[in-house]
Amino acid sequence: MLTKNIKYNFWVIFWIILSIVIIFTLYLFLSDKIKNLIRYILETKSTYVLIWIVIIVVFAFHFFLLKSKEMNGDTIVTKSFGNLIDNILGAGEHIIIFSTALTLFKGWFIQNFCCDKQYFVEFDKIDQTAIIVAIGVLLYHSIMKIIAVIKETITTAHTEQVLNSGDPTPN
Repeated sequence: MLTKNIKYNFWVIFWIILSIVIIFTLYLFLSDKIKNLIRYILETKSTYVLIWIVIIVVFAFHFFLLKSKEMNGDTIVTKSFGNLIDNILGAGEHIIIFSTALTLFKGWFIQNFCCDKQYFVEFDKIDQTAIIVAIGVLLYHSIMKIIAVIKETITTAHTEQVLNSGDPTPN
């Protein structure tokens, strides 16, 4: 039997173990405070307004700063409507996704961790698990698209200097 020379990155192992210990310690001593902080963040309207503002600013900068007005990635409606409509609909789509996902997560979190309200009265545990999976998929899709829009907006295209092929000095 052949043995492979397996090398371990002990710094990564150390940081993983240290992170687990820190998170577990925080959970043991601050779980109620963390739970209340998460609930406050989910229940305040400022969270939703902040998300709306971030998404609108990202898509506005994408539209105004993008050099090419052609659609590079996936479009919301169709390429024939143009970049302006697609950016408006894209921002609206991600605002709806984030707002809906946060509202569903708020109900699930308060029902399962705070236990003082019942948001999903007729839902079993399997239904609630499906809600969390759906929230995860929606947020993943939306976050990845927003990151892609940010990258496309802040990335500068490589430009080349045009040189004359002729002699620059007059005869």
